[in-house]
Amino acid sequence: MQDWTIDDDVNSLVEVVNIKVLRDVDVPHILDFERQKLKSRGLSEPEVELNSWESSWRTESLDFYLGSGWSFAKWQGVEGESTLLAYFLAQPLLFFRSMTQTLWIERLGYVQLEHAKDLFDVAFRLSREKHLQKLILKGENDLIQHLTDWEFSKIGEQMYEFKTSKIRG
Repeated sequence: MQDWTIDDDVNSLVEVVNIKVLRDVDVPHILDFERQKLKSRGLSEPEVELNSWESSWRTESLDFYLGSGWSFAKWQGVEGESTLLAYFLAQPLLFFRSMTQTLWIERLGYVQLEHAKDLFDVAFRLSREKHLQKLILKGENDLIQHLTDWEFSKIGEQMYEFKTSKIRG
């Protein structure tokens, strides 16, 4: 993403925002990020724990997706002191719906919509760069209604397909 700096004679404010591939060391950050989101909705600690067992961000899911190299996050701050702003878990699917390669986004975790849109743009551009024909996002309506910069069609309950190449069909 971009780095920016504001300097004056008295103070120096440095704001660093980065988008990076997720790694195994990021698992605790994602778990904390998602647990905090659930707590902010008023869930108790036992309810948060129960929700985590069925979530797309549970530990074994993160181990799989982070190992694929197709999952990214948007961070604020310098390495080692970063705050997770948003992330997505993805993998390529081969020969899905007659397409040679499709990027499947299982989860796009975010709090602020602008961060989700930034990461979706990364996923879309990555798909185009790697010559994947489509991107499929499992997403909720509150997110999808804000992704109007990209043409998509609904292919199932909470499943949306985005063309990433000049293909027909």
